Amino acid sequence: MQPTRTVSAFRIGLLFGVVLGIILVGLDVARQFASVVGILFDIVGIILALIAYFFAGFRASAQTGKVSTGLVAGMWTGFISSLINSIAIVLLAIPNLPELTKMANQQIVDQGTNTSFRYTDTFLLVVLIVALVIFTLIVGAIALGIGAIGGAVGKGRAPLPQQAYQDSLYQPPMGGYPPQQPYQPYGGYPSQQPPYTGYPPQQPQQGGEYHPQPGNYPPESGGYPPPR
Repeated sequence: MQPTRTVSAFRIGLLFGVVLGIILVGLDVARQFASVVGILFDIVGIILALIAYFFAGFRASAQTGKVSTGLVAGMWTGFISSLINSIAIVLLAIPNLPELTKMANQQIVDQGTNTSFRYTDTFLLVVLIVALVIFTLIVGAIALGIGAIGGAVGKGRAPLPQQAYQDSLYQPPMGGYPPQQPYQPYGGYPSQQPPYTGYPPQQPQQGGEYHPQPGNYPPESGGYPPPR
């Protein structure tokens, strides 16, 4: 028996995605002003993201009893959180775009490649946006799988619906029962009335009539009439 409650996987994914996206933006901002190695913030963000994908799928499937709901909720959590984080990364990169362009061109020179290609601010921004779009798709696929795992765990915790009352399949016979015969006095005295049995009364036997018992009838031949 499956629960019949309707739950929007998008709403659950939106809730978890917005919360996770805000946390990831906070980590990105902290990375700009902290002297700690940036990879530490990346590890914390990845762990929090996996937890959010799992619990989004868990909550959705715990309400519907379907793994597919948790799967979709985890996917939306990944897409929305990654989209918020990507927008924040672009907004943080725009003020520092000239410096980032200079660093990218210097890296080309350091590699010693014989090319005249150089990044411009606009081209570097386009490359960054395309990279973030690809990253969002990859995150959505990962969130899809983690949400399915959370949905499989939360499916068993779904409440079962109350079974509706069903009428009895027994139907009384049409026409009901035959009416009882009215009481009729017997011989003027109600106390002499025989009990009603539902059968017609038997006719009394008239006197003088002989009804032989069943047996050897007619009598055996020979010796009749008997000798005197």
